[in-house]
Amino acid sequence: MWLSALSGAAAPAHVVGYDQASGFGLVQALGRLGVPPLELGSADASGVGDPVIIAGEGGLPHALKAAVVSKREFAGYWEYVLDEAIFTAPAHPQWGGAALIGADGRLAAIGSLLVQEKIDAGTIQGNMLVPIDLWTRRSSPARPTRAGAAPPASAPTAGSRASARCSCRRRAARASRPRAT
Repeated sequence: MWLSALSGAAAPAHVVGYDQASGFGLVQALGRLGVPPLELGSADASGVGDPVIIAGEGGLPHALKAAVVSKREFAGYWEYVLDEAIFTAPAHPQWGGAALIGADGRLAAIGSLLVQEKIDAGTIQGNMLVPIDLWTRRSSPARPTRAGAAPPASAPTAGSRASARCSCRRRAARASRPRAT
């Protein structure tokens, strides 16, 4: 697995943990990407009506100012239930894995779906986001290290595609490695 930044910098990465119930994964970069990590916050910090930023793939030019339109239970037909999902509007076109950044500048939720919200007499498109609190309450994965090894280039980070996008490029990485002759 590789992570790549908007600048074009890339680094190998590996999955540190995955939570089946929330769908959250934790990925650790094994090299430097030249981007600062987004600090984990809490979905509790953003209430209905509060302004937020939805940051999807593409960096700052593709970030979207939005508002929390509701916080309520969400049940998907695939047996996926959240006690309090966050719904925002307007919709971000790159919602999958997008970061919901609260007024405190911290990661509050991860984008999951494009939805239609009923507002007064009509409907609008918005996003459903999974509160980051589900990850922080359920998991506290240990930072993997090997005896005598240098510390990893970066701490494990709950992933979003806000500043780096994750793509599986194993074949490309193998193809670009120098080969012994």
